[in-house]
Amino acid sequence: MTEYLFNMQKKALLIPILIIFCLSAFSQSSGYYCSCKNNQAQELSFKPKLRGEVFVNEFPRNDIQYFRDWTRGKVILSDSTVVEKQHLRYNRYHDQLLWFRPKDSKIMVVDKSMLAGFELIFDEREDTARFIKKKFTPWHTKDTTNVFFQVLVEKGIELYVLRDIKYIAHNNELHLKNRYVLYKDGSYHKFKPNRWSLYRLFREDKSQWFIFQLFTDKNIGKMRRIIRSHHLKIKKERDLIRAIRLYTAGFSAND
Repeated sequence: MTEYLFNMQKKALLIPILIIFCLSAFSQSSGYYCSCKNNQAQELSFKPKLRGEVFVNEFPRNDIQYFRDWTRGKVILSDSTVVEKQHLRYNRYHDQLLWFRPKDSKIMVVDKSMLAGFELIFDEREDTARFIKKKFTPWHTKDTTNVFFQVLVEKGIELYVLRDIKYIAHNNELHLKNRYVLYKDGSYHKFKPNRWSLYRLFREDKSQWFIFQLFTDKNIGKMRRIIRSHHLKIKKERDLIRAIRLYTAGFSAND
């Protein structure tokens, strides 16, 4: 009888241990998460953090300095980590990414050195604007610096635009200047958005006089057919984008 009771006690002790073990295995395999205080604190410690300084607005009544309004978006860090669901705005005058920090409701300038780029999402249709950081020599200086280019075309021949803003001191105004860059044949090419600039960039033999190539160079001929067939106005950004995409896609005279 004593031995029987002893065995029953052993079984009684084993049952809770087995239940705890099974619950632990279930929580790991099923993705169960306890939202208790300790777990929340641990989760926050693993989330990538943005850093920067408080934004000082030099032109509080002038919204031209910004690329559209505040919107949701994601930030891509230099180590390729993606920080999702942030409230962002791009300041094109200072070429800065602004971030609304929720814990103290402050507008921060994200440290550019920690960034690879960012993506702004504007509406329910997922209208997005993607920016990447690249080393570049801007138009107004000979020094190479890191700038945010908006990506317009990225397959094949790449098209970027720098949403530049210039300050006009004598009348205290800001003026928008879109500056376009084409990445082709392993090099970056600054150009003005007009058909003559495209012809120069796409011509096959750059050693000959440009004027003689207008009607003989096959690449110029291809771009001319694209512009003419689709009635494109290259000064319009959407038409410029379409021309580059059609060229890269292998447009032919019959398209």
